[in-house]
Amino acid sequence: MQDHERDPLNPSAMDLMNFLDYGLEEKKWKLTTVLTYKSAILRLFPAKQQLKIKEDELFKDFMKVMGTGTFKRLHNATVDLTPILTGLQALGDNHSMDIKDLTAKTCFLLATCGLLRPDDLACTDASQCKINGNKLELTVVFPKEHRGGQMIIKPVIIKPHPVEFFCPVKAYVEYRRRTSNQDRFARTTHPKVETEPFTPLIRHVRRANLGLSSDRIRKYIQEIMQLMPRDETQPPYKARAVGTIAALEKGIPLDDVVTHGNWSSPAIVEAFHRISRSLANNFTTAILS
Repeated sequence: MQDHERDPLNPSAMDLMNFLDYGLEEKKWKLTTVLTYKSAILRLFPAKQQLKIKEDELFKDFMKVMGTGTFKRLHNATVDLTPILTGLQALGDNHSMDIKDLTAKTCFLLATCGLLRPDDLACTDASQCKINGNKLELTVVFPKEHRGGQMIIKPVIIKPHPVEFFCPVKAYVEYRRRTSNQDRFARTTHPKVETEPFTPLIRHVRRANLGLSSDRIRKYIQEIMQLMPRDETQPPYKARAVGTIAALEKGIPLDDVVTHGNWSSPAIVEAFHRISRSLANNFTTAILS
Protein backbone atom coordinates (compact mmCIF):
# COMPACT_ATOMS: atom_id res chain seq x y z
CA MET A 1 0.00 0.00 0.00
CA GLN A 2 2.84 2.37 0.86
CA ASP A 3 4.49 1.55 -2.49
CA HIS A 4 1.47 3.17 -4.13
CA GLU A 5 1.73 6.34 -2.00
CA ARG A 6 -1.11 5.36 0.30
CA ASP A 7 -0.82 5.47 4.08
CA PRO A 8 -2.20 2.26 5.64
CA LEU A 9 -2.50 4.07 8.97
CA ASN A 10 -4.61 6.85 7.48
CA PRO A 11 -6.93 5.30 4.87
CA SER A 12 -9.53 7.29 3.00
CA ALA A 13 -13.13 6.29 2.45
CA MET A 14 -12.15 5.36 -1.11
CA ASP A 15 -9.46 2.99 0.18
CA LEU A 16 -11.99 1.13 2.29
CA MET A 17 -14.52 1.10 -0.55
CA ASN A 18 -11.95 -0.42 -2.88
CA PHE A 19 -11.05 -3.11 -0.36
CA LEU A 20 -14.68 -4.05 0.22
CA ASP A 21 -15.40 -3.91 -3.51
CA TYR A 22 -12.46 -6.26 -4.09
CA GLY A 23 -14.00 -8.72 -1.65
CA LEU A 24 -17.39 -8.51 -3.31
CA GLU A 25 -16.18 -8.77 -6.90
CA GLU A 26 -13.08 -10.97 -6.68
CA LYS A 27 -13.51 -13.02 -3.51
CA LYS A 28 -17.30 -13.32 -3.85
CA TRP A 29 -17.84 -12.37 -0.22
CA LYS A 30 -21.35 -12.49 1.16
CA LEU A 31 -22.86 -9.25 2.39
CA THR A 32 -22.44 -10.35 6.01
CA THR A 33 -18.72 -10.91 5.41
CA VAL A 34 -18.34 -7.46 3.87
CA LEU A 35 -20.09 -5.83 6.82
CA THR A 36 -17.90 -7.76 9.26
CA TYR A 37 -14.74 -6.57 7.52
CA LYS A 38 -16.03 -3.00 7.39
CA SER A 39 -16.71 -2.93 11.12
CA ALA A 40 -13.43 -4.64 12.03
CA ILE A 41 -11.36 -2.26 9.90
CA LEU A 42 -13.09 0.86 11.20
CA ARG A 43 -12.48 -0.23 14.80
CA LEU A 44 -8.74 -0.06 14.13
CA PHE A 45 -8.89 3.73 13.89
CA PRO A 46 -9.80 6.61 16.20
CA ALA A 47 -13.44 7.64 16.49
CA LYS A 48 -12.84 10.88 14.59
CA GLN A 49 -11.37 9.03 11.61
CA GLN A 50 -14.15 6.44 11.70
CA LEU A 51 -16.74 9.20 11.56
CA LYS A 52 -14.98 10.90 8.64
CA ILE A 53 -15.18 7.70 6.60
CA LYS A 54 -18.75 6.88 7.62
CA GLU A 55 -19.96 10.38 6.74
CA ASP A 56 -18.33 10.40 3.30
CA GLU A 57 -21.21 10.75 0.81
CA LEU A 58 -19.78 8.32 -1.72
CA PHE A 59 -19.07 5.78 1.01
CA LYS A 60 -22.68 6.03 2.20
CA ASP A 61 -23.87 5.52 -1.38
CA PHE A 62 -21.58 2.51 -1.73
CA MET A 63 -22.91 0.87 1.43
CA LYS A 64 -26.46 1.53 0.24
CA VAL A 65 -25.95 0.01 -3.21
CA MET A 66 -23.79 -3.01 -2.41
CA GLY A 67 -26.52 -4.67 -0.38
CA THR A 68 -29.27 -4.34 -2.97
CA GLY A 69 -28.10 -6.92 -5.50
CA THR A 70 -29.52 -4.50 -8.08
CA PHE A 71 -26.32 -3.90 -9.99
CA LYS A 72 -23.09 -5.50 -10.96
CA ARG A 73 -20.72 -2.58 -11.06
CA LEU A 74 -19.15 -1.73 -14.39
CA HIS A 75 -15.38 -1.65 -13.99
CA ASN A 76 -15.15 0.76 -16.90
CA ALA A 77 -18.05 3.14 -16.44
CA THR A 78 -17.43 5.00 -19.70
CA VAL A 79 -19.47 2.94 -22.13
CA ASP A 80 -18.20 2.78 -25.71
CA LEU A 81 -20.74 0.99 -27.87
CA THR A 82 -18.88 1.72 -31.11
CA PRO A 83 -17.57 -1.87 -31.60
CA ILE A 84 -21.07 -3.22 -31.02
CA LEU A 85 -22.66 -0.80 -33.47
CA THR A 86 -20.04 -1.76 -36.04
CA GLY A 87 -20.83 -5.43 -35.42
CA LEU A 88 -24.58 -4.89 -35.78
CA GLN A 89 -24.04 -3.09 -39.06
CA ALA A 90 -21.85 -5.96 -40.29
CA LEU A 91 -24.74 -8.39 -39.72
CA GLY A 92 -26.54 -6.71 -42.60
CA ASP A 93 -30.21 -6.16 -43.33
CA ASN A 94 -32.79 -7.60 -40.91
CA HIS A 95 -34.71 -9.27 -43.73
CA SER A 96 -31.72 -11.23 -45.00
CA MET A 97 -30.24 -12.04 -41.58
CA ASP A 98 -30.35 -15.65 -40.39
CA ILE A 99 -32.70 -16.30 -37.48
CA LYS A 100 -29.93 -16.97 -34.97
CA ASP A 101 -28.28 -13.59 -35.59
CA LEU A 102 -31.67 -11.87 -35.65
CA THR A 103 -32.56 -13.44 -32.30
CA ALA A 104 -29.29 -12.27 -30.74
CA LYS A 105 -29.68 -8.78 -32.21
CA THR A 106 -33.29 -8.45 -31.09
CA CYS A 107 -32.53 -9.65 -27.56
CA PHE A 108 -29.58 -7.27 -27.25
CA LEU A 109 -31.39 -4.20 -28.58
CA LEU A 110 -34.51 -4.79 -26.48
CA ALA A 111 -32.45 -5.44 -23.34
CA THR A 112 -30.17 -2.44 -23.81
CA CYS A 113 -32.74 0.09 -25.02
CA GLY A 114 -35.48 -1.16 -22.71
CA LEU A 115 -33.15 -1.61 -19.70
CA LEU A 116 -34.37 -5.18 -19.45
CA ARG A 117 -32.93 -8.29 -17.84
CA PRO A 118 -32.83 -11.64 -19.65
CA ASP A 119 -35.54 -12.71 -17.21
CA ASP A 120 -37.68 -9.77 -18.34
CA LEU A 121 -37.45 -10.92 -21.96
CA ALA A 122 -38.25 -14.49 -20.94
CA CYS A 123 -41.37 -13.12 -19.21
CA THR A 124 -42.47 -10.86 -22.08
CA ASP A 125 -45.84 -11.97 -23.45
CA ALA A 126 -45.98 -11.68 -27.24
CA SER A 127 -49.78 -11.61 -27.21
CA GLN A 128 -49.70 -8.40 -25.15
CA CYS A 129 -47.03 -6.58 -27.18
CA LYS A 130 -47.84 -4.18 -30.00
CA ILE A 131 -46.58 -1.45 -32.27
CA ASN A 132 -48.28 1.85 -31.45
CA GLY A 133 -47.43 4.45 -34.07
CA ASN A 134 -43.68 4.12 -34.37
CA LYS A 135 -43.19 2.90 -30.80
CA LEU A 136 -42.92 -0.64 -29.48
CA GLU A 137 -44.96 -1.46 -26.38
CA LEU A 138 -43.79 -4.57 -24.52
CA THR A 139 -45.56 -6.22 -21.60
CA VAL A 140 -43.36 -8.03 -19.09
CA VAL A 141 -45.53 -10.35 -17.01
CA PHE A 142 -44.26 -11.02 -13.48
CA PRO A 143 -40.71 -9.67 -13.68
CA LYS A 144 -38.30 -9.91 -10.75
CA GLU A 145 -39.50 -6.59 -9.34
CA HIS A 146 -42.27 -6.67 -6.77
CA ARG A 147 -44.36 -3.83 -5.40
CA GLY A 148 -45.77 -4.14 -1.92
CA GLY A 149 -44.77 -7.79 -1.91
CA GLN A 150 -46.91 -8.47 -4.97
CA MET A 151 -45.92 -9.61 -8.45
CA ILE A 152 -46.43 -6.95 -11.11
CA ILE A 153 -46.94 -6.51 -14.84
CA LYS A 154 -44.36 -4.12 -16.27
CA PRO A 155 -45.10 -2.10 -19.43
CA VAL A 156 -42.05 -1.02 -21.42
CA ILE A 157 -42.07 1.50 -24.27
CA ILE A 158 -39.17 1.46 -26.72
CA LYS A 159 -38.78 4.12 -29.38
CA PRO A 160 -37.15 3.61 -32.80
CA HIS A 161 -33.63 4.51 -33.87
CA PRO A 162 -33.30 6.43 -37.16
CA VAL A 163 -30.66 3.97 -38.43
CA GLU A 164 -32.24 0.61 -39.28
CA PHE A 165 -29.16 -1.39 -38.30
CA PHE A 166 -29.53 -0.15 -34.71
CA CYS A 167 -33.32 0.08 -34.45
CA PRO A 168 -34.90 -2.18 -31.79
CA VAL A 169 -38.38 -1.59 -33.18
CA LYS A 170 -37.49 -2.75 -36.70
CA ALA A 171 -35.58 -5.74 -35.33
CA TYR A 172 -38.68 -6.67 -33.31
CA VAL A 173 -40.98 -6.28 -36.32
CA GLU A 174 -38.83 -8.59 -38.45
CA TYR A 175 -38.47 -11.07 -35.59
CA ARG A 176 -42.25 -11.21 -35.14
CA ARG A 177 -42.74 -11.57 -38.88
CA ARG A 178 -40.78 -14.80 -38.69
CA THR A 179 -42.18 -16.18 -35.44
CA SER A 180 -45.78 -14.97 -35.06
CA ASN A 181 -47.21 -17.76 -37.21
CA GLN A 182 -46.28 -20.14 -34.39
CA ASP A 183 -48.01 -18.15 -31.63
CA ARG A 184 -50.95 -20.51 -31.25
CA PHE A 185 -48.58 -23.44 -30.87
CA ALA A 186 -46.30 -21.51 -28.51
CA ARG A 187 -49.16 -20.62 -26.16
CA THR A 188 -48.32 -22.17 -22.82
CA THR A 189 -48.26 -21.24 -19.13
CA HIS A 190 -46.07 -18.59 -17.55
CA PRO A 191 -42.63 -19.86 -16.41
CA LYS A 192 -43.29 -18.51 -12.90
CA VAL A 193 -47.05 -18.94 -12.52
CA GLU A 194 -48.51 -22.12 -13.97
CA THR A 195 -52.07 -20.79 -13.91
CA GLU A 196 -51.21 -17.79 -16.11
CA PRO A 197 -51.62 -18.28 -19.91
CA PHE A 198 -48.55 -17.00 -21.69
CA THR A 199 -47.11 -16.63 -25.20
CA PRO A 200 -43.32 -16.24 -25.03
CA LEU A 201 -41.86 -13.52 -27.23
CA ILE A 202 -38.37 -14.99 -27.63
CA ARG A 203 -38.36 -18.43 -29.25
CA HIS A 204 -36.09 -21.34 -30.03
CA VAL A 205 -34.36 -20.71 -33.38
CA ARG A 206 -35.34 -24.08 -34.87
CA ARG A 207 -38.62 -24.63 -33.05
CA ALA A 208 -40.47 -21.34 -32.95
CA ASN A 209 -43.27 -22.89 -30.92
CA LEU A 210 -40.96 -23.10 -27.88
CA GLY A 211 -39.96 -20.19 -25.68
CA LEU A 212 -36.40 -19.59 -24.53
CA SER A 213 -35.21 -19.59 -20.93
CA SER A 214 -33.57 -16.54 -19.40
CA ASP A 215 -30.21 -18.36 -19.45
CA ARG A 216 -30.40 -18.91 -23.19
CA ILE A 217 -31.51 -15.33 -23.78
CA ARG A 218 -28.54 -14.16 -21.69
CA LYS A 219 -26.19 -16.12 -23.96
CA TYR A 220 -27.68 -14.49 -27.05
CA ILE A 221 -27.21 -11.04 -25.51
CA GLN A 222 -23.61 -11.86 -24.65
CA GLU A 223 -22.93 -12.86 -28.26
CA ILE A 224 -23.40 -9.18 -29.11
CA MET A 225 -22.08 -7.75 -25.84
CA GLN A 226 -18.75 -9.53 -26.19
CA LEU A 227 -17.88 -7.16 -29.05
CA MET A 228 -17.38 -4.41 -26.46
CA PRO A 229 -13.80 -4.54 -25.11
CA ARG A 230 -13.41 -5.37 -21.43
CA ASP A 231 -10.87 -6.68 -18.96
CA GLU A 232 -11.11 -10.46 -19.36
CA THR A 233 -10.56 -10.91 -15.62
CA GLN A 234 -13.86 -9.14 -14.98
CA PRO A 235 -17.39 -10.53 -15.41
CA PRO A 236 -19.23 -9.80 -18.68
CA TYR A 237 -21.13 -6.56 -18.99
CA LYS A 238 -24.89 -6.71 -18.53
CA ALA A 239 -27.15 -5.03 -21.06
CA ARG A 240 -29.35 -3.41 -18.41
CA ALA A 241 -26.33 -1.84 -16.69
CA VAL A 242 -24.75 -0.77 -19.98
CA GLY A 243 -28.00 0.81 -21.12
CA THR A 244 -28.35 2.66 -17.83
CA ILE A 245 -24.80 4.03 -17.87
CA ALA A 246 -24.98 4.94 -21.58
CA ALA A 247 -28.25 6.83 -21.03
CA LEU A 248 -26.85 8.80 -18.10
CA GLU A 249 -23.61 9.54 -19.95
CA LYS A 250 -25.64 10.90 -22.88
CA GLY A 251 -27.45 13.30 -20.59
CA ILE A 252 -30.80 11.51 -20.20
CA PRO A 253 -32.34 12.84 -16.96
CA LEU A 254 -32.00 10.52 -13.97
CA ASP A 255 -35.76 10.47 -13.34
CA ASP A 256 -36.37 9.34 -16.93
CA VAL A 257 -33.83 6.51 -16.55
CA VAL A 258 -35.46 5.42 -13.29
CA THR A 259 -38.92 5.39 -14.87
CA HIS A 260 -37.82 3.65 -18.07
CA GLY A 261 -35.90 0.95 -16.21
CA ASN A 262 -38.53 0.59 -13.49
CA TRP A 263 -35.85 1.09 -10.84
CA SER A 264 -37.06 1.14 -7.25
CA SER A 265 -35.20 4.34 -6.37
CA PRO A 266 -33.42 7.23 -8.12
CA ALA A 267 -30.88 7.20 -5.29
CA ILE A 268 -29.85 3.64 -6.14
CA VAL A 269 -29.28 4.46 -9.82
CA GLU A 270 -27.42 7.68 -9.04
CA ALA A 271 -25.27 6.00 -6.40
CA PHE A 272 -24.40 3.14 -8.74
CA HIS A 273 -23.38 5.59 -11.46
CA ARG A 274 -21.24 7.69 -9.13
CA ILE A 275 -19.59 4.65 -7.56
CA SER A 276 -18.87 3.04 -10.93
CA ARG A 277 -17.18 6.18 -12.19
CA SER A 278 -15.15 6.71 -9.02
CA LEU A 279 -14.01 3.14 -8.43
CA ALA A 280 -13.15 2.63 -12.08
CA ASN A 281 -10.24 5.03 -11.61
CA ASN A 282 -8.96 3.60 -8.34
CA PHE A 283 -7.83 0.02 -8.79
CA THR A 284 -8.01 -2.30 -5.82
CA THR A 285 -5.22 -4.51 -7.12
CA ALA A 286 -2.83 -1.56 -6.95
CA ILE A 287 -3.78 -0.84 -3.35
CA LEU A 288 -3.53 -4.44 -2.17
CA SER A 289 -0.37 -5.47 -4.01
